[in-house]
Amino acid sequence: MIYFADTSALVKRYIDEVGSGYVRSLLVAPDHIFYQSFLTPLEITSTFYRQHRTHALSAEELTLVLQAYTVHSHKEALRVIVWVIFSHFRVPAAYR
Repeated sequence: MIYFADTSALVKRYIDEVGSGYVRSLLVAPDHIFYQSFLTPLEITSTFYRQHRTHALSAEELTLVLQAYTVHSHKEALRVIVWVIFSHFRVPAAYR
């Protein structure tokens, strides 16, 4: 099965929230392939730091979730997808 995992779904892997168990169960299935946006690393890092600023994560926990995401993102099936949103977009002559 192929999935697109947005930032809010991936955060559930590292921070206990409603739906975390379901997301974790999907991520461990060997036949599942996950895609993430090229913006996900920025968004997930921002989310983790916000959790730290609001004292939901300690400095040690912040370090651990950042390291875990980096490992998962690079060594597991979290492929990056780049959306080419302008492939059929015509730029008006005035802006060329």
